[in-house]
Amino acid sequence: MRKTSPASPPLCVPRGPWYFGGRSDPQVPIVVVSPARDRSLADHIRAGEVIAQVAAASGKRVALIASADHGHGHDAHSHYGFDPASPEYDGQVVTLIRENRLGALREYDPAWVSARAKADSFWQMLMLHGAIGDRWQGELLAYEAPTYFGMICAAYAPASPT
Repeated sequence: MRKTSPASPPLCVPRGPWYFGGRSDPQVPIVVVSPARDRSLADHIRAGEVIAQVAAASGKRVALIASADHGHGHDAHSHYGFDPASPEYDGQVVTLIRENRLGALREYDPAWVSARAKADSFWQMLMLHGAIGDRWQGELLAYEAPTYFGMICAAYAPASPT
């Protein structure tokens, strides 16, 4: 990881050698937005809507990356332990992505997501739903739970007009 000094700006994504979206030359600006669990589901959806509006108004090419781990209770030997709610939640999210129904996340109980499913992804996906609404089509690329938490990779593209 690059060390910073008062003369050099800090990295926007402090994750060691891993850079979301790869490196580019010339460097391109990134904005990191983090959800706040003390805000309502509607606030997260609205935040996504505003992000999309600002991106569209910029006239620039913009990538939106919603990154977070899913259920953390997949392994009885991890510090989170096993909770059947984790694979249940992950399976439901896989279905929502495949069926293009992220809006159904509004029906979830955040307390269950946090305490039982032990998922970090819920709030980011609400923001993603706000940003893309029903105007984009999702494609599930992969789901794995190789360790104590689940990971999903999905890509979204504008939906074809019907």
